[in-house]
Amino acid sequence: MKKLIVLSVVFILAIGAYCQTEVKTDKKAAKAQTKEQKKEEKQKKKQLLAEITKQMVESQRFVLEASFLLNRQGKQVSVDSRINFIIIDSTDVTFQFGDGIGGGLNGVGGATFDGKITKYQFNKIEKKKYSIYNISFVIFTTVGVFDVTMAVTDNSRASATIRDSRSGMLKYEGTLYPHEFSRIYKAGNAF
Repeated sequence: MKKLIVLSVVFILAIGAYCQTEVKTDKKAAKAQTKEQKKEEKQKKKQLLAEITKQMVESQRFVLEASFLLNRQGKQVSVDSRINFIIIDSTDVTFQFGDGIGGGLNGVGGATFDGKITKYQFNKIEKKKYSIYNISFVIFTTVGVFDVTMAVTDNSRASATIRDSRSGMLKYEGTLYPHEFSRIYKAGNAF
C-alpha cells in the first residue's frame, strides 16, 4: 500500500512538472509568434508608407509640414507644423512660415507665398535599408524666383531648402503628407 501511495505521488509530481514545462514552452512559442507577427506588420506598414511616398512625389501632390526651420546661418528653430509648410499641387505651390504669435505679412507672424512650379525633377536613390527622393524645382511668385531642393525618405521624412536670388535661404524639416491628411492653416495675404 505504501508503494502504491509513493508511486501515485511520484506520478502526480511528474505529470505536474511535465505540464509546467509544456506551459513554459507554449508561452515561449506564443511570444515568439507574437514577435514575428509584429515584425511582419511593421514591414507591411513600412512598405505601404514607401508606396504612398512614391505616389506623392511622382504625382507632385503633397504637403511638407515643417517641425523645424533653419536659416542661412544654420540656426534651427522648432515651429508649429500647422503654419510652417510647403504645399505642392501639380504646378501650383504655396509656402508659408510664421511664429504663430501674430502680425507679420500673413497674420501668423511670417509670410505666405503662392506661385507656379517649373522644372520639377526628381530621382530616386536606393540605399540598403531605405530610399531617398531628390527633388528640385523652380518657383515663380509675384515677389521673385525661388530655387527649391528637397530630400524625401521613403518613410515620408523630408527636408526642403528654398533659396532666393539674393542669397536668402530657409530650410524646412518635417514630414510629407497627402493633401487629404494635412492639418495646415493657410493664412491670408499671400504674395
